[in-house]
Amino acid sequence: MPKQTTKSNAKRYEQQWDVPSESDRAAYYTVSLTQEGQLICSCWPFLRNRQPCKHIRTVQSGQIAARGQPVAAPPAAPAPIRVSELRLVLANVRCVTPVADQADAVICEVKVPQMPAGNEHFLLTVLHDLSQIGVPWSALQKRYRLPKELTLDWVLQYVRDYGRLIYGPLRDGKFEGWEYLPPEGV
Repeated sequence: MPKQTTKSNAKRYEQQWDVPSESDRAAYYTVSLTQEGQLICSCWPFLRNRQPCKHIRTVQSGQIAARGQPVAAPPAAPAPIRVSELRLVLANVRCVTPVADQADAVICEVKVPQMPAGNEHFLLTVLHDLSQIGVPWSALQKRYRLPKELTLDWVLQYVRDYGRLIYGPLRDGKFEGWEYLPPEGV
């Protein structure tokens, strides 16, 4: 039987990115673009679930330059929103919900869910979401009477580590339980 020839060692991936680990700054995960146009990652959550992970989302957002490409300047941080320009409105919503002015698509108010007593994870999710919209931490500290030792960095890290908690679906005017959104979605 004659020896079969194999295809040449064609390049296996179109592009690759090295995404730093959040828990170990010396470690990296490799995100690769396959020849079929699919993004895959070397992290355990992706290998287990075959669903886009936070490393793939980081690549898709353009925050990481591909191997061999120049590193782009980091995007400018959004300008903090003055509280006087942004109304925080207590509303019957599952989670923090920005409302934009249709004329210029600028966020003019934010609907904030009612805080249940004793659910710190939900409170930390709300604080995280409000800070991501641009509400200054000092305004959040004052509004929610937060202890001085609670910092924005700690809240952001907590939600990155443990995910988000929002109200469950609305039925008959009441929310049914909770919905947990894992850290990969943050």
